[in-house]
Amino acid sequence: MRCLNCHTVLMPNDTHCPMCRMATSAGVAEQGEMSLGARLLWSLASFVIGGILILVGISTYNSEFKPARKVTAADLLKIKDIDEVPDDDRWIVYEPKAVKEGGVIVVRSRSHQTESRFMIVAVGSRWMMAQVGPNMNGYHLDGKLEEWDNEMLRDAMGRLRRLHQHETSRLVPFQMNAETGKPTYDPKKVGPILGVVGVFGLLFGVAFLLGARKSG
Repeated sequence: MRCLNCHTVLMPNDTHCPMCRMATSAGVAEQGEMSLGARLLWSLASFVIGGILILVGISTYNSEFKPARKVTAADLLKIKDIDEVPDDDRWIVYEPKAVKEGGVIVVRSRSHQTESRFMIVAVGSRWMMAQVGPNMNGYHLDGKLEEWDNEMLRDAMGRLRRLHQHETSRLVPFQMNAETGKPTYDPKKVGPILGVVGVFGLLFGVAFLLGARKSG
């Protein structure tokens, strides 16, 4: 056997040419083999990740998805501080009796299409600011109660106040993002998927462990 680069005669167990130091086929094969430590590390990682996914899958399967709760104006008027409302209970479905458009929209910079609109909706004798999708009329709101604090939302609030000065003097102390409803998933489908992925993780761990035993 000769070196492909300088044609020096090589011994069968040479991993590099003694003259030009070019790797031989034996050297390339040796470099491609995973070390014992690396195999053990991958095996441990696969076992841990697989076990976690299986546990999460079981927990997800046994859980129940809680849909957004339907509320009335009386329910909303009871809320004095949005921070006291649990996050999951902030997802609501509300159908106001009156809606007033604000003429305030968010437009995508490239397509120039309306992304969302802002309006005020009646909550009993008071009003609430809401952000809705471009095709929503505001009489069926499915979204999350929030406290708007970023610059864009505060700018929209300011414009709504100027357009509807009388109504916005009687606002509830929170707002609603109704662009999209509460994300939904089926625990009975997601749980098994996570479990199957976890089992594959354990199988990978076994494969790496067997490889480590052989190389050891």
